Amino acid sequence: TDNTEVWQGVGRGEFAIGLTNSPNYYLARQNNLPVGVVYPDQDAGGFGTPVNPNAVAVIKGAANPEAAHKFIDFLLSAEGQRILVTQDYEFSLVDSVGSSEVPPLKSIKRTAVTAEQLADLEEATLKLLTSLNPNW
Repeated sequence: TDNTEVWQGVGRGEFAIGLTNSPNYYLARQNNLPVGVVYPDQDAGGFGTPVNPNAVAVIKGAANPEAAHKFIDFLLSAEGQRILVTQDYEFSLVDSVGSSEVPPLKSIKRTAVTAEQLADLEEATLKLLTSLNPNW
């Protein structure tokens, strides 16, 4: 199931919950679907929620590395972050850039679990999810 199926299925009442990236919540809201977003385990003793960063890089041997670096600088600038926050509902990496819809990243308690640790659990997690829904 891709993320579109998740937020549309939750919005239509086909699924009680959906596990997806938070920008998909805002897409569902744009489509007037009755959904909410929960960042799990935010209390003082809570585990926190996983945060998966998007990445940008210059490919080794790129034809135009200077232009690529300038583009990365733009993406990380206040103007670039404003576009990502307002059009793609991504968390801003620049404190001065915010949105009335997307909470500041620093306001969300993030889990200390690493991507590598999560990868170690992938097989067991998929087995559990498939046992709950064979179409997973």
